[in-house]
Amino acid sequence: MAPEKPKKKTPWYNQPLWVGIFILIGTFAIQQWGWKDQQKFIAQQSKVTATVARAEATTEQVTQAVGKALTASASIVGAHEARVNKSQLNEAIDSYHQLLREWDQSEDLLKLRIRTSFPVPPIESAWTSLLDQLGELDSEVTRLDKFNTTDTSDAHLQQIDHCRKIIKDIEQQLTVVTHLMTEHINATLTDQK
Repeated sequence: MAPEKPKKKTPWYNQPLWVGIFILIGTFAIQQWGWKDQQKFIAQQSKVTATVARAEATTEQVTQAVGKALTASASIVGAHEARVNKSQLNEAIDSYHQLLREWDQSEDLLKLRIRTSFPVPPIESAWTSLLDQLGELDSEVTRLDKFNTTDTSDAHLQQIDHCRKIIKDIEQQLTVVTHLMTEHINATLTDQK
């Protein structure tokens, strides 16, 4: 019989137990790396979702607040156009003052939200222009006070027409502002895909 060759000893790192441990450690490391990457992605998506939601809410609040301010002014202009009596005019004036108080309360907050949600020059410029037009409208509506609602003078009719033109301009400017805001929101969403 031939003598038995001595068995060659397997290196320690090639033993089934150690191979299993290496595989377990490697799998754990890969899972941790994947988990961290997944968490970064989820956090980034959550941030974008919150930013978009805040921007959309700001857009809606701007539209509502400006709409109320326009409604307030239009009620006074409408009262002069309809040549209402003094008590009806006083009701319109009370409504006007109430809606303008609401506008005054929300204006500063809207300015802040626009600066934080839409920090881009075209939106800030369009917003500033809109605010200027609202200020001009308030001044022009106030000038209607010097006329009696039943006055049919050319000056009164011109003042009413001027107020209507400013209201129309503000509506157009509001469309520009909300369009720019929507484009900004869409760009934010596109950048994150």
